[in-house]
Amino acid sequence: MKKKTDKPGFSYSVEDDVRHRYSKLSPEVKLQWLAEAAEFIDKASTPKTRRLRKKFREGKI
Repeated sequence: MKKKTDKPGFSYSVEDDVRHRYSKLSPEVKLQWLAEAAEFIDKASTPKTRRLRKKFREGKI
């Protein structure tokens, strides 16, 4: 059960082999992937989803 003192957000885990493969990528490839993922998510999101994401990032929800 979540307590009021818990920080808002989420957690996840990543397999060791995935982390290892990611660590071998160059910073440029990592940043390119991040930029492409952000663009895709933004294009696929509704205005309501964008507003909720902004509030989530600000810790308001």
